[in-house]
Amino acid sequence: MKIKLGDYFIETDERQYKVKKYIGKDKDDKDLYKTLSYCTTLTGALKFIPEQVIRENEDINIIKDKLSQIEQEMKILEELKKLVDENYDSEDCGLTEEYSSGNENDIFNDGERFGASWLAYRVGEIIGMELEEPKEQKYSWE
Repeated sequence: MKIKLGDYFIETDERQYKVKKYIGKDKDDKDLYKTLSYCTTLTGALKFIPEQVIRENEDINIIKDKLSQIEQEMKILEELKKLVDENYDSEDCGLTEEYSSGNENDIFNDGERFGASWLAYRVGEIIGMELEEPKEQKYSWE
């Protein structure tokens, strides 16, 4: 996962969140980044960035502009987290057409729950949320 906040990026692996800053391109035109911090939580990484903006800049207008941009992008992240929290249900990811068998009037609702839950799971993965694994679809013939 890679989240962009202003000039900064948060990358994650299975152990940590790395806060990086874009510093330009190398001779082969590849992007270069400087790692500024290693954090154990996404919240820690998100708190680090505004503090770093203040440390790196002396011009109050630059600080204000960068913090405003970061604040807007953090609001988007919060909205995405809310969407995931409201729509992800690991059980719904395991719904099958057999689940709706005999209750055909409800099949569209079941399909909507299945699709919304899988989409929310994927969004949660992209933004680095820790979610319960989706349930596997099970059929009677398996």
